[in-house]
This record gives sequence, structure tokens and C-alpha cells, in this order.
Amino acid sequence: MAGTSGEPRRLELASVLLWDDSPDTYASCYLVMAIGFFCAAWTWFAWKGPRGSGWEICTQSTLMAALTGVAFGSAGLAFQLRAGKYMIGTSFAESDAQWLFPWGLSVIMMSVCSASAICVALAFNEQSETQFQVAHVLGVMVAVFVSCLILDGKVKYTPALTVYWGLSACVLACGTMLLQGSQKPPGDWWIFLGLLMRGCGYLYILLVPCSEEQLYSVEGFCSYPVQGNHNAIFNTVIALSMVPIAFGVVRKRTRDLTYGELLGAEAKDNEAKQKSLRSCCSGQ
Repeated sequence: MAGTSGEPRRLELASVLLWDDSPDTYASCYLVMAIGFFCAAWTWFAWKGPRGSGWEICTQSTLMAALTGVAFGSAGLAFQLRAGKYMIGTSFAESDAQWLFPWGLSVIMMSVCSASAICVALAFNEQSETQFQVAHVLGVMVAVFVSCLILDGKVKYTPALTVYWGLSACVLACGTMLLQGSQKPPGDWWIFLGLLMRGCGYLYILLVPCSEEQLYSVEGFCSYPVQGNHNAIFNTVIALSMVPIAFGVVRKRTRDLTYGELLGAEAKDNEAKQKSLRSCCSGQ
């Protein structure tokens, strides 16, 4: 796009096919996968005692962490398949397009897990089931759209769409947490911190400076720089962001269980007092 006049289209520049497929990138993708699966297991096993509904916060955070792990693990495989190749296929009809299969799975899972980030905030604030469904529908719509782009041979547009959607989802989730944060118990600020870190990761990858190679090819903007440390930083931030979210979710679940046990003990105590009172009255 060198030599073009006027301001170039931001989406096209954000998704230019100058992705970094160095070991730093796909190794950090696998780091996200490992931490994502760990956090998914952590929050899932915290979902003990009386089971909540499918919209309960543990299930939503488990879903978000697991999908993030699958998404970045698939992205790491896609980058690894691309590594060292000067020419790669950008549609399934071309040769050397094997990397499109894991990349397609990656962007689909990224779209859905961004919706799950919104649902974590909604679950903490105990919102209605309709709001959860709206968030998931938005994620599925983005996933369908990026799938159509890949099938149409326009894979170069998919990174920016998933990054913009991920950033928007984090803004919505953080906004939801801020609106209700002052009225909630311990755990909420840990979840907010994780969502904020996740959003900062997306913002960083959008605003990171261009490399000399990209400045030669595009004008003024790029989201996936050639240098491996930029993508590695983004991936590491996403990986670390899941830890405070999982920690906050487990704290909330523990508090809820403790509160439930106290209510149950109080109810049994009141019942015992009522029985004692009735027996005393009947004996007179």
C-alpha cells in the first residue's frame, strides 16, 4: 500500500499480512493456552456444593478461560505452521493453506470468549438471563462474520476484527463492574483488574509502533508488528489477566458458600427454637 494517497483504511492496515511467526509469538500463545486451561480448571472445581444455574459466575469464567486457551493454542499452531515460509496460502483453494484451519478455529474461539468476558461481569452482578444471551449472540455473530471472511479468502481482515471486538467486550465488562463495584463484596476488584489487564493487552497491540518493514508496506498504522516481543507482550498480558479473574471468582464463590452455610445454620437454629417453644406451650 505504499504510495497511496489520503488516509488508508484503518481495518485493512490493522490486519495487514505481515504477522510475526517467530518462536516468541507461538511460544507465548502456548503460554496463554496453559494458563487458560489452569484457570478454567481452578474455577470449575470451585463450583462445588449446591450447583447454580448455567449462568453462574464459575461456569462463565470457566468458559472464558477455556475458550481463551483453545483460541491462543490454535493461534500458536497457525503461526508455527507459517514459520519460515515466504509464500503462504490465504484461501483454502491455495497451496500451503494448512495454517488456515487452526487460525480459523482461533478467531472463532476468540470471538466467543470475548463475549464470555462480558458474561463474567454480568454473572458477578447477577443480571438477567436475557443479557447473557445478548452477549453470547454478539460473540457468535462476530464468529460467523470472521468465518465468512476466511472462507471468502479475506483472512487478512480477521485479526483486527477480533482485536477490536475483544477490546470492546473488555470495555463493556469493566463498565459493568464499575457500575456495581461499590455495592459488591470482596472479589469484584480482582475480577475488574483482570478484565482491565485484558483490555490493555488489546489496546497495546492496536497502538504498538510499526516496524521499518511495516512502514515500508503500510502508512501510519499496524496492529501485528513483525518484532516478536510485541506479540509476546500482548500474549503474556492476556495470559496473566486470567489469574486475577479466576482468583476473584473463587473468592466470590467461597463467600457465597459461607453465607449460604450461615443462613442454613440460622434457619436450623430458628426451627429448633420454634419446636422447643411449641413443646413448652403444649406441656402447659
